[in-house]
Amino acid sequence: MSDEVETGYEAGQDNVQVMGLDIHNPVFFISSILTVGFVIVVLMFQG
Repeated sequence: MSDEVETGYEAGQDNVQVMGLDIHNPVFFISSILTVGFVIVVLMFQG
C-alpha cells in the first residue's frame, strides 16, 4: 500500500557544497554544536 504523493521537492535541493561535502545547513550546525558541547563537558568532568 504505497501511495506516493507528487511534490515539487527534490531530495537534497537545500544542501550546499562546501569543500566537496554535501551539507544540509540546519542538520550540520545543530549536530556540530551538540558534538562540540558534549566534548567540552566530557573534558571538564574527567574524574
